[in-house]
Amino acid sequence: MMKFFRKYNKQLLAVFMTLLMIVFMGGAALEGMFNPSGNRVVARSRLGDITEYDQQLVARATRPMEIMGIDWRRLFGGAGKALQEVDWILLVREAEEFGTRAGESSARNWFQTDTQLDDISRRMSIKPARVLQAVADYRSILQTAFAVADSAAPSAAAVAAAARDALEAVRINAVVLPAEAFSDPTYEPGNAEIEAQFEAYRSQEAGTGLNFGYYQQPAVQVQFIEIDRDAIATQITLANLDRRAKSYFERERTTNLKFRRPADEIRLPPGVEGPPQDPYLSWEEAGEIAKEGVRIEQRRSISVDVLLHKGFVEAAHDISRHDVLVESDLQMAKRWMPPSEASLPTDIRDAVGRVSSKHIKAGEPIRHNAINRRTLVRRGDPIIVRCLVGGTVISIQAEARGVGSEGDII
Repeated sequence: MMKFFRKYNKQLLAVFMTLLMIVFMGGAALEGMFNPSGNRVVARSRLGDITEYDQQLVARATRPMEIMGIDWRRLFGGAGKALQEVDWILLVREAEEFGTRAGESSARNWFQTDTQLDDISRRMSIKPARVLQAVADYRSILQTAFAVADSAAPSAAAVAAAARDALEAVRINAVVLPAEAFSDPTYEPGNAEIEAQFEAYRSQEAGTGLNFGYYQQPAVQVQFIEIDRDAIATQITLANLDRRAKSYFERERTTNLKFRRPADEIRLPPGVEGPPQDPYLSWEEAGEIAKEGVRIEQRRSISVDVLLHKGFVEAAHDISRHDVLVESDLQMAKRWMPPSEASLPTDIRDAVGRVSSKHIKAGEPIRHNAINRRTLVRRGDPIIVRCLVGGTVISIQAEARGVGSEGDII
């Protein structure tokens, strides 16, 4: 056995190194092949399953585009939903199915010169093939989107038909009869007709002609005072500014771009070896920036009290307890009030006929808890109960077993 190893030690060493290189270079692929649980399926579609390994490949493919300033998550701009890795995989597969897959030559034409591709690859420390692959996927998705949009455009015949329908005119001879000539100016509708007219169109907005409508959109009138925030901020002295700025710096250091060094300061000069420069500024370098950030945060904090200017019902004179309110007891008024008082009665008709539950002074707002519905029946009162059975009305005398107002069930 030892003679065999001594005789073929070079061949065995070469085989071992080859296997080691395969494991090192294709570790993720081998793990996905021999360990299915590590390459689980995250989505299924008609174009095939999407695995975690596919998402890792997309992350590697889209990284060059992010560095080149291409927002691959929003290809056409706007504030719509951003694309995810799964969306990108499906779009690339759709492009392959439609036959709009961009090749290497199309990706190369995207760069102005070949040296530009080499410079980008060198700056990213990746192979040019990866950059070309990312640009090819990007151009494939755009070509597919444009092809689908062109197929959805209306044909020339459809455009001609729409233009004809919109522009074609017909000339007719007509006699105009004014409606005023047939109306009775002395006619006065009754209350029943007015209520029927209102009920028929109360849920519609007013239109033109006979398109009646009495619905009004809910609206809120807002009044505000504009404050010069910067003028106030210059007069505000911040306590413990250094301590608060230090806390702001530690919280925002890795997320605020103001604390990040320029790219040319992070990279080492050519020919210089050593660890790369810290991409973030130190406290000594960014102290003033952090203090300014604290000042800006304070400028954004403004406390306001909200008041509503609205109409409400108030007492026209002193009202005693247990008085039945009539229209002459009440009047409308307006004033600024907090939102907690915005639920006051806003229509005199809502308070007429109610009974005051306390003494109300002149000019005092009529609140819901200060008026009660008028008691019509008390416990023990004799009452007449009428029941409609088919076409027959049955009336019986009874005794009330409780207190009730209009609409109550006792």
